Amino acid sequence: MKEKILATFSNLGFIMTPTNDEKVYRFSYEGVNMLYLYNETDEDFLSIAVPGIMEVTDSNMMYALLLMEKINNSLKYIKSYLVNDEIWLFYEHELFGGEDFMNVIPAIIIQLERALQHSRRLMYAVAEELKDGSDDNSDSEGDNHSDVDVTEDTDSQNDDE
Repeated sequence: MKEKILATFSNLGFIMTPTNDEKVYRFSYEGVNMLYLYNETDEDFLSIAVPGIMEVTDSNMMYALLLMEKINNSLKYIKSYLVNDEIWLFYEHELFGGEDFMNVIPAIIIQLERALQHSRRLMYAVAEELKDGSDDNSDSEGDNHSDVDVTEDTDSQNDDE
C-alpha cells in the first residue's frame, strides 16, 4: 500500500522527501510542510499530518490544551495531538480497499490546509478568552497568561521551503 500511496503523491506532483524515519515522508503544499506517516503494522491506515503548528512549553501549556480542545471539538476529521512539545494536526483515514487515491489524497491535503488556517484563527480566540478570563479572575500570584504570544509566527517550520 505504501508504494501505491507514494506513487499517487508523485503523480499529483508532490516531491516526497524521506526523513530520518523510513516510515515518514515530508512534502509541501502551498508552503505548508506536511508529513505522510506510513504505519507498517496497519497498512489500512492512512495518516497525513501538519507538524509543529505551535510549540508547547510549561508556561503556555494551559493555552495549548484549550486550543487543542477547541480544534478537536470544531473539526470532524482532523485532530490535534501533542507531539514532542508541539501541537500537530492529523488527518487519519481508514482504507477499505478500492479507494481512488487521486481524489482521496488531495481532499485530505486541502482539509489539513484549511484546518491549519482555522487553528490559527482559534489561537487568537483562545488567547482573547484567556486574557478576558484573567482580567475577571486574576489572583495575587499573577496567573494571567500574559506569556501567551499569538503574534509570533506559529508556522515557522514552513518558512524554510
